[in-house]
Amino acid sequence: MISLRLRSKAFGDQAVLGAFELQVAAGDRVAILGPSGVGKSTLLRILAGLDSQFDGDITRPERMAMVFQEPTLLPWRSVADNLRLATGASRDTVVQSLDDVGLADHLDKYPGQMSLGQQRRVALARALTARPELLLLDEHFASLDADTAIGMRGLVGELIRDRDIGVVLVTHDRSDAAAIDATPLRLSGIPATLGAV
Repeated sequence: MISLRLRSKAFGDQAVLGAFELQVAAGDRVAILGPSGVGKSTLLRILAGLDSQFDGDITRPERMAMVFQEPTLLPWRSVADNLRLATGASRDTVVQSLDDVGLADHLDKYPGQMSLGQQRRVALARALTARPELLLLDEHFASLDADTAIGMRGLVGELIRDRDIGVVLVTHDRSDAAAIDATPLRLSGIPATLGAV
């Protein structure tokens, strides 16, 4: 589904990522663990096609979705419009997607009227409404209070359980990986390389 053979990634003269390979097939769940600043989000941006300035080869699926650390919702659009504009989905599909994340009664609200946890659920619903073959999650559970983070981990695990999609989660917390039954890999070193935990 997605196959990366990375030789290097640098910002100017500073090498950030070294040589490694990563393959994620349909149904695989992979968690990239590592401390802040090691290059996890840089790797995710390469996988997503948002960063093409690297030395290596990559093959991506046609349909991918990414959920960023921040919800990246349009504040001047309703929740329903945020899903519909990004995916082209019908109103019925949007309603079902929001129901899947427990927010069917928030269709006409605006992002500013919702908590961060609710906004994160909207962003997740938007990503899954696109019916991706590969879902990329960039520290999706970070900066939430403990109870909200536990609920969000459970929700993500439930929503991807019966979907034949690949998932790559970037996190610094091993419990995030365990919550979605992901294979943990560690990004470490200077420049950082990927290996088993």
